[in-house]
Amino acid sequence: MIETCDPQNEFQLINKVQVEPSDVEDAEMLKQALPDLKTRTDVHQIHTDGGYGSPDVDEAMREVKVEQIQTAIRGRKPAEEKLGLEDFEWEMDGEGRAQDVICPHGQRVGVRAGRGEIAI
Repeated sequence: MIETCDPQNEFQLINKVQVEPSDVEDAEMLKQALPDLKTRTDVHQIHTDGGYGSPDVDEAMREVKVEQIQTAIRGRKPAEEKLGLEDFEWEMDGEGRAQDVICPHGQRVGVRAGRGEIAI
């Protein structure tokens, strides 16, 4: 389900309901829904959980100029005493691709593509 979630809106709307068998990845459903959603709503930013991220979704988001904000990372809950990806600052190029990542202590490292996923 895709819905508006801006606290400044007087009301919120459900913009898309999509049902698929359990063997269809969430990211694939988002990739399928994105072009129509962009056309109907002119959305600029989408907040999702970790299951909606993939290299294909990243490319689809760039094509329609929509920013994806992932609110959780897929997999096990990270240990509180360890850093997670959300603790780092990511610098993107004009195409929305990661260029540099900066740790909480200010160390910067260049990012390069590798095997379909970001490699640091």
